[in-house]
Amino acid sequence: MRYKNWLLLIASILLSTSVMAALNPYWYLAFISSQHPFWTEQDFRSSGQWFDCAEDKTPRFCTDRVTLHHTSVFAEVSFASPSSPILEVNSEFSLTHFNGLQLGLRQDGFQLIKIDIAGVLLDIEQQRQQHSFAEVDRQVLSLIHRHKATTSRTLYWRSDDTQRTVLWKSDQNGIHLIYAHNELMTSLGVTNSE
Repeated sequence: MRYKNWLLLIASILLSTSVMAALNPYWYLAFISSQHPFWTEQDFRSSGQWFDCAEDKTPRFCTDRVTLHHTSVFAEVSFASPSSPILEVNSEFSLTHFNGLQLGLRQDGFQLIKIDIAGVLLDIEQQRQQHSFAEVDRQVLSLIHRHKATTSRTLYWRSDDTQRTVLWKSDQNGIHLIYAHNELMTSLGVTNSE
């Protein structure tokens, strides 16, 4: 009987590990936390999952399909800076993907810091300096609920450790996310005070 219990325990550990790896691939961890090192160009080149898709001198790697937060996406990593690659994730639009990817960002420790929906801008950090958290949350919910999920929007997210940023752009045609180190986003002209 003990032998069966041990086998069940080992099988469940192996299964949960492989499921977690599929939900959060190892290469993804560095894009959500500074506690993990970024993969190098060589890591992507030799992984077997990624292929070289560079169109110029900037190293770039693509993958056909990868699963992030239960969502099948296309992913691309470029190395404009050798130490801080940029991850771009693309998905067709669906409410399931829209909600799942946002929930995934929150689970990964990202906080929404700015919203632009249909040209209406709400700087959450700036508002929190002037209003209570509850009032700012009401403003955020009011803005979000005034518009359909398919309405064009740009959402700015920042990691808990403030070292990572995600730029979210979506409309009825698709969802596009850019993950990068804060310094790199700033050098590309994407700032928190935009």
